Amino acid sequence: MRAGRTAVLIDIGFSARETCRRLALVGVTPEDLAAILITHEHSDHVAGAAVASRRWGVPLLCRGDVARAARFDARNTGAREELPEGSFQIGDLQVTPFQVPHDAVDTVGLVLEGEGIRAGYATDLGCSTPVVEESLENCHVLAVEANHDVEMTREGPYPWHLKERILGTRGHLSNEGAADLLARVIGPETREVLLAHISETNNAPELALVAVRAGAERSRQPQVRVTAAEQGRPSAPIRL
Repeated sequence: MRAGRTAVLIDIGFSARETCRRLALVGVTPEDLAAILITHEHSDHVAGAAVASRRWGVPLLCRGDVARAARFDARNTGAREELPEGSFQIGDLQVTPFQVPHDAVDTVGLVLEGEGIRAGYATDLGCSTPVVEESLENCHVLAVEANHDVEMTREGPYPWHLKERILGTRGHLSNEGAADLLARVIGPETREVLLAHISETNNAPELALVAVRAGAERSRQPQVRVTAAEQGRPSAPIRL
């Protein structure tokens, strides 16, 4: 997200080189970044973090347990700072972490505010909670996972132990789970919803969009636009 003169990157699951290429496609350079915010230690969120931080001279902000689980010290990162429990300021952005239920050591979602815009981010959570809903309520922009279709997951090729993990309350949010969450948090100020973390094996963007648009309709906020992120390329910038 960018506000004023401040831009931050949330998680970095691609290599530093691929991330740099994708940032360029949306008009951002590593020099623009004030920080890389890490939500948890799973490899699809931290694979490029150590190299990017070191090469770009950008600090990583994460919880201490996350840094240890990701082995950031052993991987020779650049500067690392503790992600605070409460709200804090990075330049022109205010950042508020909040806890989400996921099978990592200390997973957070984030709300970022700047220039009168409030954006919510929660892409790895097995279920919604009152804390999640209170944090995401009535954001202007929401990035929320719609990871899987339940039936596709149950009938799909994954081993059963992995299916149980995905479907569990500390796994990932289904299309219906995302729809239910968004029906409760979309408000009069909400303009954009971006669906993220869509499984290529256990879901399809079309299924996610149908389910979540139905949830958005339940919120009775017709101004909301719902789109799905793609894995192969960055989404178009959302400007409000």
